[in-house]
Amino acid sequence: MDPHIVKAFDEELRRLDDKIAEMGGRAEAQLADAVAALVKRDPRCAAILVARDREIDDL
Repeated sequence: MDPHIVKAFDEELRRLDDKIAEMGGRAEAQLADAVAALVKRDPRCAAILVARDREIDDL
C-alpha cells in the first residue's frame, strides 16, 4: 500500500478522533448547563443552550 495513502488515512482518523472528542466535550458541558438551567428554572439560560446546540450539530 502506498505510504502516502496510509499517512493520509491516519491523519484523517486523527482529525475525526479530535472532532468526536470536541463534540463529546461540548455535549457534556451542554448537559451540565441544561441541568443547571432546569434546577434554576432559568428560561433565558435554556434558550441560550438551545441556540448553542446547533453548534454541536454543525460539527
